[in-house]
Amino acid sequence: MSVGDKNNRCYLISYVSDQDTSGFEPDEQQEIRKKAWCKVESISGREFARMGQNNIRPSCRVTIWENEYSEQDTVELDGKKYGVYRTFQPNPEEVELYLERKAGDS
Repeated sequence: MSVGDKNNRCYLISYVSDQDTSGFEPDEQQEIRKKAWCKVESISGREFARMGQNNIRPSCRVTIWENEYSEQDTVELDGKKYGVYRTFQPNPEEVELYLERKAGDS
């Protein structure tokens, strides 16, 4: 895959929360957003059927550069948030993130 194949922008999102001095975590978490170039592809029918057996509703797959991914569990694409339900590394330079729509997000 060449650089030109990754012509979509997405945000890789992680969440952090700081404990207060009493050791309690606050109700709100801080969102850390990192821009990345990605290639967006559909999910195969086989993947959709297999994940449906586990109550996962796949939406799409994005391929990004491996060095941009730091185990984030949320991806924003076109203003919508998705959860990463699995990853796959087809080669040392790239990682595929399999996404499902996050419940409650519009």
